[in-house]
Parts: sequence; C-alpha cells; structure tokens
Amino acid sequence: MVLFQLQQESPLVVQLLSGQIPTWNQKKIQFHCPNEITKSHVNENYIKKIQQYFENFGFPKMGVDIIVNDELGSQLEEELRIKHETIEQEYQEKAVQQKENQEATASKPAVVNTDSSILYGKAIRSHLETKEIADIYEEEQKCI
Repeated sequence: MVLFQLQQESPLVVQLLSGQIPTWNQKKIQFHCPNEITKSHVNENYIKKIQQYFENFGFPKMGVDIIVNDELGSQLEEELRIKHETIEQEYQEKAVQQKENQEATASKPAVVNTDSSILYGKAIRSHLETKEIADIYEEEQKCI
C-alpha cells in the first residue's frame, strides 16, 4: 500500500522498493539501494513521506533507513548492460533490413508515364496539378 501511495510521486522510488522485503532493525525499517546517489535522493525527498505512509497504515512511529547494497548495484548494472545489448542488436538488425530495402528499391527502374509528359527518376505521386516555377514566383511576389 505504501508503494501505491508513492507511485504517484516517484516511479523511481517505487521501482527501487518494489522488489524488496524490508528488514526491521532497532525500531527502523531498512531498505536497500544500489548507490549513494540514489540513497541521498531518497533520504532528501522521500524518507519522511515513507514514514508518514507507514504511520497512516497503522504502524508505530519508526525510522526508515536506506542502506547501500553493492550487489544490488551490480545486478542493476548487469540488467542495464543486457538491455543495452538487446537494443543495439535490434538496431543493427533494423539497419541491415533497411539497407536491403533500399538496395531492392534502388535496383527497380523508374516508371515513366508516357501519357502526358516524360518524367526522369521517380514518378511524382500527387493529386495537385503541376505548376511552373514562374507561376509560383508570381504568387509569392503578390503575397509580399
């Protein structure tokens, strides 16, 4: 329930605390965090709120302590490394696929419309009529 209350305020704290079972030590609840930066952030911004939420749910007044756990930090680093490798691999696969698609479309000859005019290169697909540059220039001059 405490995590539900914190979810609206800080997804980071919820993510940090959600996989943990807090320990009780000398009238303090102890949570673990991966590094000092996270510890100081939680201590400065959320410790009092966490204490208040515990009291609101009927717990006696108690302290909350955050302990730096190097194993948790290395575990999170490993998860981040794996996620980064997965993203990099997907990116490489998409790049290869895009290159193959470009090569496939580049090898196809351009379609030439011989009905009204000859177009070199790619066919222009537009529902708008084609205008001469001089007409466009005149329209722009009238607007100025």
